[in-house]
Amino acid sequence: MSQTKSASDENRPVDYFAPLVESLSQSLIGYQFEQIRRQQERNPDLAVPVNITCIEINFPKRFDATVYEPYYRNTFGLSPVQYTNFHQTALFAVVDEVRFRGFIGQVQRAIESQDHNNPNYDTHIRFVRSFSLLTSERIRSRIKNPRDVIYLSLIEDTEIFQTRVQPILTSLNKYLVERNIEFVFNYTNNTIEIPTIDEGTLLEIAKNFDIVHTISSANAGIRVRPSELGQVVRELRFRVINASEDLPIIGIIDTGVSDQTPLAPLLIDVGNDFDVTGGNGRVDSADHGTGVASLAVFGERLANIVSDELEADAKILPIKVLSGSTGYLPNHVVVNYIRRANQEHGVRLFVLTICYADHLETNELTSEYAYALDKLAYELDILICISTGNRDHDISLCVPNYPTHFLDDCSNIKSPSESMNNLTVGAVGDNFEEVPITINDWPVHDGSLPAIYTRKFHLSHDIKEVNRNRHVRKPDVVFSGGNYLEVNHPLFGASHDSTMRAGMQFFSENFIAQGLIRDAGTSYSAPLIANIAAKILRRFPSLRMQSVKALIVNSADECNSFNHHGLTEKQEQFIYGHGRPSLEKCLSSNDNEVTIVIEDKVDSGMTKSYPIYLPDYLQHNGKENALLKVEATLCFSFQPIQYNQMAYCPVNITFGVFKNLPLFRQEQIIDEDGKIRLEDTGIVANHKENVVLHQKGYWSQDGFGKGKLLSNVQKVELNISRSNLINEAFEFKIAVGCRRHGNLSDAQAISLPTSYNYSLVIRIKENLPESQLSNRLFDELVSLNELEVLGRLDLEADLEADAE
Repeated sequence: MSQTKSASDENRPVDYFAPLVESLSQSLIGYQFEQIRRQQERNPDLAVPVNITCIEINFPKRFDATVYEPYYRNTFGLSPVQYTNFHQTALFAVVDEVRFRGFIGQVQRAIESQDHNNPNYDTHIRFVRSFSLLTSERIRSRIKNPRDVIYLSLIEDTEIFQTRVQPILTSLNKYLVERNIEFVFNYTNNTIEIPTIDEGTLLEIAKNFDIVHTISSANAGIRVRPSELGQVVRELRFRVINASEDLPIIGIIDTGVSDQTPLAPLLIDVGNDFDVTGGNGRVDSADHGTGVASLAVFGERLANIVSDELEADAKILPIKVLSGSTGYLPNHVVVNYIRRANQEHGVRLFVLTICYADHLETNELTSEYAYALDKLAYELDILICISTGNRDHDISLCVPNYPTHFLDDCSNIKSPSESMNNLTVGAVGDNFEEVPITINDWPVHDGSLPAIYTRKFHLSHDIKEVNRNRHVRKPDVVFSGGNYLEVNHPLFGASHDSTMRAGMQFFSENFIAQGLIRDAGTSYSAPLIANIAAKILRRFPSLRMQSVKALIVNSADECNSFNHHGLTEKQEQFIYGHGRPSLEKCLSSNDNEVTIVIEDKVDSGMTKSYPIYLPDYLQHNGKENALLKVEATLCFSFQPIQYNQMAYCPVNITFGVFKNLPLFRQEQIIDEDGKIRLEDTGIVANHKENVVLHQKGYWSQDGFGKGKLLSNVQKVELNISRSNLINEAFEFKIAVGCRRHGNLSDAQAISLPTSYNYSLVIRIKENLPESQLSNRLFDELVSLNELEVLGRLDLEADLEADAE
């Protein structure tokens, strides 16, 4: 959005400005009409002490907050409340009525101007495509079902807090109390949660209390699908062989975890302290949380069980937030329980499979719920494994359209799985077992592919701000969640069933009667990823949780492509994320593959580097190209910027694999004219071709542009040739840089931390046929480097030595 007058403006024909004049004229007429109507709608008997006017402005291009926020505030009296449509739409609060009247006056001048090539108005007005008053209808536009939980999102502006925001908030509080309306103020995301309220009262709030800029609704739900065909395994008596061991604790945020199962000795006794429903967290009347917990504790050991003895990877703290398949999910209570579980019981790992009932709309802002969970993860160093939710209401329609059904909006992920600081998990269709194909039933698709019910990222891959950063994607990973069978049953006819042998196997809450039961869903893939995280913490308990996340993402292999279905690579990545994690790569190195973990911090505006020394025996190998394969993943948590779609992640921490160069170096160069000048010859400020080992080895994320979404999960893969090793004296550099997002206001930038923790996982592999592997890489790298290296692990033993 350039605001300067260009030379070409002198020759613009008269009709060039006609669309602008027409749009501004219609906007002004609409604004004036709505302003009168809003005043007439107000109820004077409520005696709300002050008012706040809010207007929404649409711009033809991205609104550059760093440049134009101060101008709009100081010239037009407008302060931003939220940005949407990737900064092409902004909601402003009027903080100075006199200056805002000046804005309206400039609009009128632009409409009345006879010579736009010599304007008598502020030319910033030319970059207003349209504007409108925030009306009660717009405030309530995100209410999907008024019978659901209602959230009032409040204006948070320090400039008018004392004079307007606080007086209106006090008046709103009084209004709710006098009408005996139950509500909770959530300080984490500046919202008011109301479990139940009639539509008339809600409309009156929208018409009178101007600090409410958005009213939305949400309800939580899980799928508990009965089936006439479902299979159960009865008469099992399992014994947990290591219940007395000091194991990681996983918080299961669900419908409770039954203590009438083999999980009983693993349940942390918290009484009813962590139960929203007012019942008993050790009772699971929905038969959901128990199955989730059993997979989180035992992982894939529940598939193909051949022993009555089970080894657990974790203990369980039940956090009961629902007692049935749907209900009110009080976000503030969930946030408080997570905080308490962390502070009182040391829980750092959680599973959350209960999402909102409705999917996110395409390009919808990050929800207040996901924002609150992101703040928690940053503040507490925790990790929540969140399922994407399931598209399972129309499986019969999805089957013939698989996989193009993922392109539908109704396949978008559900909140809060858009959370960036946590780990979002989708599903593939396998269940760790060989599922036979018969003439009567068969899986609806290949089990190695994303499951038919899993959900995709809600951002549009067609938006350039999204498409410009290949690291922006959700889910983070996918994992086994079971599959549907297409069934031709002689009694029930043709159907699609998830509770038969293609489903995941897990504990029923009614274990005595039913034992193991089956179903499919992301509710079962998410706890399996938590199980991998628990295994990592058993082996490396001091790791930061972002390191655990980085290990999981770095181990992932991309899913098989949907061949011949016309989906682009970006569309596929929005379905399966980074792919399916490998347990072996998460937990250990081996003789020919070595995983290095770097945990450090970096100041904003700074860059640092680490040397990686490689053994010189590699020069004697006959292979030239791609002698080594490097997989590296950077993860970090951040303090999010609410209602800022472009800069929700406000910091760019990026890394690269570079030649053996110092971080900073300048040398005197004599140019063609014989003049001496300084030239940057280190990693920083040098030309790409001078510093990279491989064309894919430059900075993982370019954050210099203002019009780009940033990701806090970045994975790169590159190959290193034998010539690279020899030319760089068997040493390369890992560099990590940090800078703030380019589209932050001064106030936002000042509010951010000055330094950030990050985790970088690097896996180096001899890229050779098995017969040519040296079996020396691990020992050599350990002896040459002083970095944290994952040790070798006998996966057949699978931590048994620790359990003895």
